[in-house]
Amino acid sequence: MVSFKAVVAFLALAKVVLADYSITSPIAGTVWQLGSSVVITWIATNSNETTTAIKLLEGLSTALQPVQDITTTVNPTSGTFTWTVPTTLTPNVDYAISIGNAPAVFYSHNFTIAAAGQTAVTVSSTPAVSGANSSAAASTATGSYLYTPPSVASSSASAASASIAPAVSTKPASTSTSATSATAAATTSAKASGAEAFKVNAKMLALIPVAIAALYFL
Repeated sequence: MVSFKAVVAFLALAKVVLADYSITSPIAGTVWQLGSSVVITWIATNSNETTTAIKLLEGLSTALQPVQDITTTVNPTSGTFTWTVPTTLTPNVDYAISIGNAPAVFYSHNFTIAAAGQTAVTVSSTPAVSGANSSAAASTATGSYLYTPPSVASSSASAASASIAPAVSTKPASTSTSATSATAAATTSAKASGAEAFKVNAKMLALIPVAIAALYFL
């Protein structure tokens, strides 16, 4: 004979199994800006839950880690929930959300939360294969990262450099003035020395005729 507890447990399990959520936003490629108001949407199928939970997670799809609860009391049949992205989150390309109560929890694809001016870029690369393995098919690696345009980066750098005003010293000007004064003094001294030398030479020239006359009369 089946006990009453076993029936209740079976019904509870059936309720969980029947709960099904298909998340329609965010999807792969979605970018949410920090501080922006976003709308999470989903389609609930055969859900008998009166309330369900929405959580923010981060990491690889195979190793998601909880970040925070977005809500724990949303009506699962509403299919929509508006949320303001906290500005305290770290911008990254590997966020996801989950909807449902354990053990029936459903997950979104990874999406991006970015700062103002950032965009998500996906890069695919196929490594070269040579030698003995040249006939083997090369594998393609795909990765995403956040890109900050140069205009945004340069604006930030310009603002930072503008806040540092270079010190202006007046010492070179005074040094230049002193040097000019010294040069003028040296020029004046040289002129005076030249004039004095000219006077001495003139006196010596005046004595030459006298010396010649003295020699004549001897």
